[in-house]
Amino acid sequence: DETIAHLKGEAPQFFEENLTLQGFNNLKINAAILTDAKGKVVFSRSARWDSKTLIPTSQELLRLSSGDGPLWKHPNNKSKFSGLLMLPEGPALVASLPVLDSNAEGDIQGAFIWARYLDEPIIKIINDTTRLDLTLKVLDENTSPEALKIYAHLKDNPTYIEELSTNKMLAASLLSDIFGKPALIYSTNIPRDIYAQVVSTTGYLFWSSFAAFGILALISLLFDRLVVQRIVKLTRQV
Repeated sequence: DETIAHLKGEAPQFFEENLTLQGFNNLKINAAILTDAKGKVVFSRSARWDSKTLIPTSQELLRLSSGDGPLWKHPNNKSKFSGLLMLPEGPALVASLPVLDSNAEGDIQGAFIWARYLDEPIIKIINDTTRLDLTLKVLDENTSPEALKIYAHLKDNPTYIEELSTNKMLAASLLSDIFGKPALIYSTNIPRDIYAQVVSTTGYLFWSSFAAFGILALISLLFDRLVVQRIVKLTRQV
């Protein structure tokens, strides 16, 4: 209800007072944008939550969150979407939900858009949780020949598996952005202890492939739970 009041000009300081640098740090987010029902941005703020410093809001994120952009448009009050967005500042996970009253009812008054960059802190959390060494490779004009080779395989296969040594193998998969375009290759080197558990005297190829797929699925799940679901939950609470 406070958000709707802010949109109506009745609580102009609401977001200034609630989305402080400490608030960004507590929420572990990098950008917050509020639009009205016509797609006009009425509030935006961005910060490096780990260093508690304000930064300019991405112009591309603002463009996609207003006017003809898709991020603010919700067909009904049950609508929500989240996913990967490639910005000039780097890859980010975004979530957007309609602004409704406290009962999640009535006409849509606008939209919340939150963003969390896929930077070193979140990668460290995933690596610490899985005890793996996750790396991300952006698919763009600077993509290395090695990454392009992996991408060529992933166009027709869910995972890429390469034996690096007798005790380690590389597993990789694709992340597509919210427009369905392949955007990132995420990969990990499966270490000796995990490798030893899946390599047996029979069924080597099957079990190696199965283990790699399972690890990559776990990483995808952690992306969703640690970042995307957190952003969606925060939006519902504001």
